[in-house]
Amino acid sequence: MQIFISYAREDYETARRLFDTLKTIPEVQPWLDKESLLPGAAWEEEILRAIDESHFVILILSDNSINKEGFVQKEIGEALNRFSRVPPGKIFIIPARISDCIPKHRELQRLNWVDLFANWDEGVNRIVKALSVNRPADTSFEDYITLIKVLNPKALPIIESHPKGNEILRGMYALRINKQFPRQMSVDGEIVHNPIYEKTTAESGEVIEPLIIGGALESNIRIMLLDLYLIKAIDNNGQPLLLQYYSGTESAGWKTWLFPHGLNFQRSSQDVSERMRLNAKDFEVTAGLAEDSVTVSYVPRSEYLISIKPDFGYKRELVLYCFLFCSVDIDNPPDRFLQREFEIPRGHYPRRFRWFYFEELQNDMTILSKNSDIIKAIHTIYAASLVPIKPSLKSHLRVIS
Repeated sequence: MQIFISYAREDYETARRLFDTLKTIPEVQPWLDKESLLPGAAWEEEILRAIDESHFVILILSDNSINKEGFVQKEIGEALNRFSRVPPGKIFIIPARISDCIPKHRELQRLNWVDLFANWDEGVNRIVKALSVNRPADTSFEDYITLIKVLNPKALPIIESHPKGNEILRGMYALRINKQFPRQMSVDGEIVHNPIYEKTTAESGEVIEPLIIGGALESNIRIMLLDLYLIKAIDNNGQPLLLQYYSGTESAGWKTWLFPHGLNFQRSSQDVSERMRLNAKDFEVTAGLAEDSVTVSYVPRSEYLISIKPDFGYKRELVLYCFLFCSVDIDNPPDRFLQREFEIPRGHYPRRFRWFYFEELQNDMTILSKNSDIIKAIHTIYAASLVPIKPSLKSHLRVIS
């Protein structure tokens, strides 16, 4: 959590004292120009960037900073400009007086000050208490500007203006630091077991074991981004069927395999659907096949699925999944199953969707009622972050014995 400290040059010793104190607090990263700027850096640009990217700005107020002309006034102005984008009720600017002075900015006069000149230790304790107001109690905090860039800059004002924006960010961050994969996923209304628990990851060689935690659901939301993307084929009646899923992050190369458990053309679509529900380790499907090629394509009519459901693999919290469906045509495959690798261009993230689908599970109505405003905000964020996706073939078709 970055804390920018603004001060007049005459008050550097006080600013440095506060900087050294804040450095001792876990997960707090104070930013002071003389300590944080690198040699050769464009100092003015870096200072303004630091203000914009900080979680809090502490303004050290004295007769020097209030009455002096110079860059300190620009820092105060930039902090106030940034503060204008913060939702009501959130703390961003902390005015810290080191003398009995009155700030001239009307916006600062409306904020509660902390006096360091009367009792330093008591004043610092009040600052530390203010820093904890916007922080989630149950997880580490990451620069939320970085989190927003994972989505799209368009989403920044939406989250900042939302009364529960911090809760949405907490869910995003919790997902990014959680290395466990979900135990189940939604497929056209069916709950499908995630077979990654039975596999070894190609990147690390480590087996991902299931994590089962019982108990009641908590009213938190975690956002499943960039982890599960389903490919669907078309059966004889033109209906889509599950083939396989993408799993992993962008750095993993977006790899997947088609038909890891083989093909079985004798089974009906209804039977396959039932087997996926009851024994989802088997991904055998029925499809109409005629030629000898595999094509994966993204089309404007492709559907996107946002699925919100309880997932005990995520510590009893509510999980929001973002699924991307692509059209897949497979013609005249051999009896042995096929392996094919695909990739999504780097820098492109599947953040589009068409509709919500809510699983009919116990406690769903209660969960949705508690989190309806967050769900609506997520819907708006995704709608503002549309990015076209077109998966491309990465390697030639291979037949695996």
